[in-house]
Amino acid sequence: MLPFEFVIEGPPVSQQTRRRARLRAWIEELKAAITDRWPADEPPTLGPIRVIITHIYVEVAVDLDNLAKPVLDALKGLVYQDDGQVTDISMRKRDLARNLRIVSPSEMLLDALRHGAEFLHVLVEEAPDQELIG
Repeated sequence: MLPFEFVIEGPPVSQQTRRRARLRAWIEELKAAITDRWPADEPPTLGPIRVIITHIYVEVAVDLDNLAKPVLDALKGLVYQDDGQVTDISMRKRDLARNLRIVSPSEMLLDALRHGAEFLHVLVEEAPDQELIG
């Protein structure tokens, strides 16, 4: 079922928020967005994965280091089985007001960009070859 992607509109919630109820609600929003796209009869993938998270913002961007944890928590148990499967994470934030150059965007990403509002795009794919070449 990989690659798997989803978009969730609006500003994301930081792991560092003092409003813990808002963080729990945000994780539930993420899970709902995932469940809408992940087939109900499809078990979580078991191999190594890469997660690419892109925050397209309008005025204020969330610190990237505080954004990954809620997204990964929401994906766990639905798209992948265990945190140990995540071998690669890429995080990006991009200002919607600036010129964006996107190579080979998916239809889902293009659709979200057309709305002109803040959103989070998440892509989960098989991890690249694990060999280290030095």
